[in-house]
Amino acid sequence: MAVKVLLIEDNKPLSEILKNSLEEEGYEVETAFTAEEGLEKAESFLPDVAVVDVKLPHRDGISIMNELVYRTFYPLPIIVVSVIKSEAVVHDAFLFGAFSFLKKPFSVEELIKEIERAVKDVKERKYKRILIIEDDLALAEILKDELGKEENWKVEIAENLKKGKDLISPVLDLIILDMRFPKGEGTEIIKFLQSKPRWIPVIIFTAYKEEFFPKVKDVEGVYFMEKDGKVEDLKEKIKEIFEGGQR
Repeated sequence: MAVKVLLIEDNKPLSEILKNSLEEEGYEVETAFTAEEGLEKAESFLPDVAVVDVKLPHRDGISIMNELVYRTFYPLPIIVVSVIKSEAVVHDAFLFGAFSFLKKPFSVEELIKEIERAVKDVKERKYKRILIIEDDLALAEILKDELGKEENWKVEIAENLKKGKDLISPVLDLIILDMRFPKGEGTEIIKFLQSKPRWIPVIIFTAYKEEFFPKVKDVEGVYFMEKDGKVEDLKEKIKEIFEGGQR
């Protein structure tokens, strides 16, 4: 499958040259000439990499970087490009999460090198991030401690549905979800995830499978584990999901 690149660049001749050159190398490319158009195309195109000019009409490229990530709902690597490479501009670019910075003019070869480096970086992300949404804090802490023993697993806890929604972000790799809460039920999280462009795998960790299974049985990427099972079984299921690359 071709790597998808979104070019957000207001210089139309340059944008066309880069688009044609990248397409000749096998990339799938979409272009946008304003920040707002870039955000809209990011949501519909779902690029693997974004190349963003700093100077854009009405809004600068750096100011839209966080929104780009949330529109695509994925840890999107962003290559910032600019004719200016002052210390302040570079600092702001990396402060807002740029993967790399290229000063104009740059060659197509230089851009391709950064794109390939970005794609590789995403594929080889060191850490796997897990969010536990569970109102039984004693149980949640036990699970966090046990799962945290695995190399490169980072675990966070949300003790209610509101905090769970607040902590759901593009960098998550997995959610472990209880279904019964004092205010609401876990299906709210499933619906919340379904409203996003990209799915995050969910393990429903419950003692009430018979009650909740019919409500989510048709949702792909949802798995059930019994609360009275062994933590080792939960770990094995998580590894199976990670190794399968399910996202």
